[in-house]
Amino acid sequence: MTENGKVWLVTGASSGFGRAIAEAAVAAGDTVVGTARRTEALADLVAAHPDRVEAIGLDITDGGRIDVVAADTKPSDSPKPPTPAEPTKPGEPGDEPDCTVD
Repeated sequence: MTENGKVWLVTGASSGFGRAIAEAAVAAGDTVVGTARRTEALADLVAAHPDRVEAIGLDITDGGRIDVVAADTKPSDSPKPPTPAEPTKPGEPGDEPDCTVD
């Protein structure tokens, strides 16, 4: 779907927070794979961005279907996730917030 940018798998993309996240991701130039129980609710978003939005039917209470959708949307050549940086230990310089008031 995209050569640059991120690919978002957004559950509940037909309304509420899911819809807002999907719209923001598309506005940022990213690609969205949006899931919904009723994919027709995503028809306008798909029509407006057919090269960057895909609607997939999914009821998140169906665990087997979740596995299928997740496997189908994961790029086969996806890089290994980065290793998280070691957390800062309390008391080290630089870990206290700047709370100055002018």
